[in-house]
Amino acid sequence: MLTVKDGTLENILSIHNAILEMNRHQDIEQLQTRLANKRFISLVAELDNQLVGYKLGFWLDNHNFYSWMGGVLPQFRKINVAQSLLNEQERRVINSGGTNIQVKSMNRFKGMLIFLLKNDYQIVGYEAQKGKILFEKPLLNP
Repeated sequence: MLTVKDGTLENILSIHNAILEMNRHQDIEQLQTRLANKRFISLVAELDNQLVGYKLGFWLDNHNFYSWMGGVLPQFRKINVAQSLLNEQERRVINSGGTNIQVKSMNRFKGMLIFLLKNDYQIVGYEAQKGKILFEKPLLNP
């Protein structure tokens, strides 16, 4: 059974660094530096006691959340791991008073682009130098 729960930065790194297409390995110091003095949400997906995916993001302010990093091990794609992580992240952001989520992706991650569009994320910008597409999704608070 797939479960989504809070994860440590070490959990996140173990998954992130095992995904070859990420091609930029992170270490704990890089994550800690980026997240210093920020409120963040760190989620992992677990299937049969194995970590299979993660989602990590932080608050830009009281209402806007930036979904910074995420990924699913290739052998566990297409079984709704990413969707489960996204749903839980959105639920937590809404429950904390968030009204907007931002995320960036790149053309080379076509599956991610399609995934974001299917989940009502809208393209709102492009960083030409870095080749990054900026998506946003307004959230409806209950």
